[in-house]
Amino acid sequence: MTLVSTGGLALAPYDLTVFYDNVFGIPMIFNRQDKYRQAEVFPPGTPVGTSIQLQPQPPSADLIQGQTVPSTFPKGIPIELRLRVNDGNLPGPANQSTTALISKDIPHDGPPTASVTYGANNTATVTFFASTRGPAFSVSLTNVTGSGSPTTGAGSGC
Repeated sequence: MTLVSTGGLALAPYDLTVFYDNVFGIPMIFNRQDKYRQAEVFPPGTPVGTSIQLQPQPPSADLIQGQTVPSTFPKGIPIELRLRVNDGNLPGPANQSTTALISKDIPHDGPPTASVTYGANNTATVTFFASTRGPAFSVSLTNVTGSGSPTTGAGSGC
């Protein structure tokens, strides 16, 4: 994942969070929508052009109840990216933008408003606040498969 633009948010406190389904591909999981992990990426002040590699973590044993954790994550893991500007206001459309809704239990998750543009060679660019602010906050992703949808994520296999 590469930080392409901060949309003027370089000095503002923001949180970019990646949520992912960490029980994807494991059969017989109850309340699948409650099982996800998250990772905070690009802390405030991160310079444009910075890249990171996010390594999904396997589920804990209590989530899979005696089932075997795959040795590698299967391709196609649903993901969600959410940018939240910590401006002292309650989360809402003016200070939060997300790509999808992968879990009913992510606090204050609003409807998807981020724009996802799929490119060549399994890439995608996610643009947050694309229609409400001038220059937008954007990240580019590699190793993305699928076309994404509001219920399955901005793509998968990040």
